[in-house]
Amino acid sequence: MKRLLLALLLLGCCTAAPAQILPGILAAPASGPASYKSLSVFSLNSSNANNNARFNVAGGDAYNTSSEAAAQFAAHADLKFSNLRGYVSTNAGSTTWTFRESGADSAITATKAGTGSISDTANTVTVESANLYNLVSTITVSATRVEWASMNVEPSAGGFVLQVLGMSNFLATAVADLQANGRWPLAGGQPGDGESAANRARTQWKNREWTSIVGLGGRTGATNARTTASVVQFEVNGSVPAGGLSYSIPSLEVSTNYTATGNEIALVDGDLINLYLALGDAGVEDLTLGSTYATFKSTSNKSALLFASGFGLNRAASATEHFFPPGGRVTTQFAASSPVTDVTWVEIPLGFAASANYFRAQVITNTYTGTATLAMYVNGASVATISIGAGVTGLVGDVDSAITIAATDTVAFSIVGGTSGNLAIGMGGVTLTNQ
Repeated sequence: MKRLLLALLLLGCCTAAPAQILPGILAAPASGPASYKSLSVFSLNSSNANNNARFNVAGGDAYNTSSEAAAQFAAHADLKFSNLRGYVSTNAGSTTWTFRESGADSAITATKAGTGSISDTANTVTVESANLYNLVSTITVSATRVEWASMNVEPSAGGFVLQVLGMSNFLATAVADLQANGRWPLAGGQPGDGESAANRARTQWKNREWTSIVGLGGRTGATNARTTASVVQFEVNGSVPAGGLSYSIPSLEVSTNYTATGNEIALVDGDLINLYLALGDAGVEDLTLGSTYATFKSTSNKSALLFASGFGLNRAASATEHFFPPGGRVTTQFAASSPVTDVTWVEIPLGFAASANYFRAQVITNTYTGTATLAMYVNGASVATISIGAGVTGLVGDVDSAITIAATDTVAFSIVGGTSGNLAIGMGGVTLTNQ
């Protein structure tokens, strides 16, 4: 019996003792949550890109500004940037792009002689929260046409998605002579006049992606004759969230960058989101905006490919299919004033594996006498279409049908048809779920 008790005591001692790590041998760290990427796109087929021009990483409508401050966005969290890509469609010399942080060149840079794709997929840069970032272009011939630029963005801390979306207009004509409060889409679009229900509806994005908005910023243009302060903020389902993110533009203040204060704005599936400018008075004094941008968060690993065609921009009906990038402002490409008929000019590598669904668009006006087709392309082939009937306006598409996209696959959009008349799409895109 004594021997049995001794054996039981020894066994209990051995099994209860904590595991030990011998000197020089390290325990394997617990694996943390995955880091999820999104895609930020700047798109504009500019035919007059200037040497040493600055532009921002998300948004569109301008490629020509010598002002670093006009192009900079502030990081709303610690962000990792990678996979700088773009397409140069007209170039008699060479083009170099460099990613900059706080006014200094980073390791991310790419050079292209002649036309074609430009990229740096080897280097990654982390921008700490509140630091400023932008891109700079150095060219040898002024008549350089750029279709788009893009970068992958991910949070330094894993487990969720952060996505930066913005609107920029370095000519600073985005808002002028407003006699009432203005609204505009999340990315690439221009603000519009009026507080009517119709104006609100044409600028709203139906949320399928994000769980909150964590940051907002922007810049005034060169003109501000308002005699009282104006406020830039969000509307969700037609109302301004109490205590939500916003920034105030003091009367007469111009060429100034702003970072919003206020609380993170919670979102759910189906919320209708738009940006909103509340003017301080009802006068007609000019106020111009250079840019607005925001950072969106998803704890369900989702993001959007979101494009805007410019507020109220018409596209004449055409039997020729016109292609445009899956993000940013696509004014001239969409309107066919400078059409792209070769999908390879505007297809963008996604940079991460994803499932795409809820392909949708917001039709503002439609006088087409025949059906138009909006299409999503993956690797040069159409994988999803939206049929837009004659005279149809409002939200079209928005069907939950998953499309698998590999990290190296390319994505583009197109539009064709209409017979006669004009159509304007305020914004459109697709929901991505990281795989």
